[in-house]
Amino acid sequence: MKYLCLLALLAVALSIAPRQLAPEFSALAVLPDNSFATLKLSDFRSKYVVLLFYPFDFTYVCPTEIISYSERANDFK
Repeated sequence: MKYLCLLALLAVALSIAPRQLAPEFSALAVLPDNSFATLKLSDFRSKYVVLLFYPFDFTYVCPTEIISYSERANDFK
């Protein structure tokens, strides 16, 4: 079973340009069954990964963009 995990990081904490190799990191993720798991970028080696950057927590852009990415997850497959 495939899991699509959307890992979000603050752009201020990590500056990555498009197509640039991202450094190894880990993050807490919510899985499709609503459980939590700590995932590492290396868990997705040789796979496409979408890194979503957002300005701050609890801003209007956060829920709207994250929900939109979630609703269109199949478009990324």
